[in-house]
Amino acid sequence: REVLRDLAGGGARWRRHALLAAALLGAGLAVLLPLRHSVVERSLSSHPVVAVLGARPGAGVPAWQAQAFDEALTAALGADPGLRVLSPQTVAESAVDLGLAPAETYAPETLQQLRRRAGAELALAGLLGSDPAAGLQLALRLQQTSNGVERPVLQLSAPAGPADGAALAALASQAADVVRAELGHREPAQTAPAARAALGVQPAGLAAYVEGLHRLRRFDMVAARERLTTAAEAEPASPHAQLALARLWLTLHQDEAAREAGRRALAALASLPPGTQRDVEAEALVAAGEWQRALAL
Repeated sequence: REVLRDLAGGGARWRRHALLAAALLGAGLAVLLPLRHSVVERSLSSHPVVAVLGARPGAGVPAWQAQAFDEALTAALGADPGLRVLSPQTVAESAVDLGLAPAETYAPETLQQLRRRAGAELALAGLLGSDPAAGLQLALRLQQTSNGVERPVLQLSAPAGPADGAALAALASQAADVVRAELGHREPAQTAPAARAALGVQPAGLAAYVEGLHRLRRFDMVAARERLTTAAEAEPASPHAQLALARLWLTLHQDEAAREAGRRALAALASLPPGTQRDVEAEALVAAGEWQRALAL
């Protein structure tokens, strides 16, 4: 009854208090909503860790083309010093451990597991399709692993024509630039040369090369040996193909075969574009048993 009397007798005072409370609440929400948005954005470090989970092959796209695109995209993003891109080996091992199948998007719980397993802050996945008239069609999704928040879908396409290494590298470079822009990275980066270098195998051996790498990283040694041997025989002057074969032999503890493949990779270094030789040379020297020269680089 006392409360009712206060309400009846002091209606104006209560209304003033109610209006004041509503104003304060509105001001608080006005502050908190941008803060909530900034908390989501600030959950990324200054040099975010990116996992390229890969593009699922759609209609008209063989699996090796999607795998080649993933190789080139990883390399292109790695050319940005403001990003830390997980190696394809780390991503492959994480996918095996977590039982990840190729998908266009992943559940928040799955992404959180990836964050704990590999330290990834951002995950890239999507769909790579092909249209006879329009060429390659890419839908790429960028998700935060902390909460599954998905940024706008990135839609890209490549001109109609053969989906060879050059076309896949160009699409990957374009995708990397769009991803970098979405993250606010405006500084120039050598994404195009990095993407081309990642697919530095001629068409005759490219499919076998990327399929072999895919199998090697998942410890399917029988299939990896068959595909990488095929790639190396088709492209004897390709340092990438020879180096991939050397990795296989080292994994299988075939040291002499690894040294031979490493020497062939060293002999073919001149075919690589300037600025892309150093990393290949260092790994080839290690495979060839030239430790002192590798340390001197």
